[in-house]
Amino acid sequence: MTARPLRALIVEDSHDVSRLLLAELARGGFQVSSARVQTIDAMRTALSERQWDVVLADHATRDFSSFAALTLLWEMGIDVPLIVVSETAGDEVAVSFLQAGAADFLAKDHLARLNPTIERELRQAEGRRTRRSVEQAFSETRDRMQFALQAAGVGTWETDLATGHTIWSEILERLHGLPRGGFGGSSAAFVACIYPDDRQEVLNRIAQAVRDRTDSRLEYRTEWPDGSMHWIVSIGRTFLNEAGVPVRAAGVSFDVTTQKVLEEQVQQSQRLESVGALAAGIAHDFNNLLTVVAGYCQLLIDRFAEDEAALGDLAEISRASSSAAALIHQLLAFSRRQILAPQIVDLDSIVTSTHKMLRRLVEENVRIDLRLSGNLRPISVDAGQMEQVLVNLVTNAKDAMPDGGSVVIETSNAVLDQSHQRTYPDVKPGPYTLLSVSDTGAGIDPDIAAQLFQPFVTTKRHGMGVGLSICRTIVEAHGGQITAEPNPTGGTVFRLTVPRAPAEEMADVD
Repeated sequence: MTARPLRALIVEDSHDVSRLLLAELARGGFQVSSARVQTIDAMRTALSERQWDVVLADHATRDFSSFAALTLLWEMGIDVPLIVVSETAGDEVAVSFLQAGAADFLAKDHLARLNPTIERELRQAEGRRTRRSVEQAFSETRDRMQFALQAAGVGTWETDLATGHTIWSEILERLHGLPRGGFGGSSAAFVACIYPDDRQEVLNRIAQAVRDRTDSRLEYRTEWPDGSMHWIVSIGRTFLNEAGVPVRAAGVSFDVTTQKVLEEQVQQSQRLESVGALAAGIAHDFNNLLTVVAGYCQLLIDRFAEDEAALGDLAEISRASSSAAALIHQLLAFSRRQILAPQIVDLDSIVTSTHKMLRRLVEENVRIDLRLSGNLRPISVDAGQMEQVLVNLVTNAKDAMPDGGSVVIETSNAVLDQSHQRTYPDVKPGPYTLLSVSDTGAGIDPDIAAQLFQPFVTTKRHGMGVGLSICRTIVEAHGGQITAEPNPTGGTVFRLTVPRAPAEEMADVD
């Protein structure tokens, strides 16, 4: 039989007792490597210098007790079984040692249990080491998973289907614009975080997943306290008890706002390409037809110069043909893919030079109020195209006020930060020039507000819906953005931002 190695630390002041213990261990088949200590300092040194499989301690030596030895093991955080071997203590003391953490209590004149006890403790110690190793591996895996989830911006959640109690990770709270610990911890609190228009669809999908015992995939919007809108995708799984009843659901959620914005941009680009192809295909022939209509209209005006009723009808035809020609001109802006001719300008100067033309575009009952900064940062833009944007916005404002009103054109400097980029990923943070055009009209129908800048979407009775699309195309080509929202005082306000001219371009001008 091969001897098994054993490292034994013996706390004993009697050399004879120590030899007795070693002899018993040898009979049990152990090849013992040992050390004997008699003081607590010596024990501390021995524990620090090497590892031990077992500590055999007398109930009480001349210098310290087994209780002190147990305390030292606990203080040093060493998981080594301590077996008390004594002849001076009774059952009550033995129980107190076991309660204090000793592995066992043996009498010196009955050492037959020593080897079986050590074998048992070695097996248990090995089991504890295995558990600690598994726990450490699990902890490391959990930490790596947590790091991966944080790096990917993925939140986790779990719901008790019976009580509705719901647990959200800190990341998931952040994805919904909530502070740490700000989630209410219930199904109702989750529903409250969903944008109202999306709630019923989410509830229907959850109910279907629970009913069908299938995984769920939810997609909804959430509005942050700063008013920005974010898209969230949540993937969950329903767990059943032994009776097949759904009892728990858990899953992950992540932000797909950037993906949604990119998808919208791709769709917008495809629509613009379709419009451009259409315009390029029909513009020449259509312009020829309009030229014929306008020419014959003028001939008829000359012929019926004395017929006021006929002149009125012919004037309407002439205005319609002029409007059609203007529409074709705008459509061609898509198909030409015009090359920008940027120059360093002050946006105030563009507004000022365009003011007289804008005044002629509107009726007398529409007032144009300029509120210019006078201290704008220079921008690098194609002045002609920016004038077209301004004309389209003012024309749009005029059409929204058939009974008259006021248009306010305002300029200012602005700085867009990281929070703005979360909603508009393509707009880089930094200094910008802001232009706003607001009116006092009826405002935007909420049903079409989100599609306002798409081709052929219009609020006008006879409009074609390309003016605002052209504005968006021009502004984005200059690295800016344009938005529309309700005016606090009534009507609508359009805001566009254009980045400040780069320093190197300014140097070229100087």
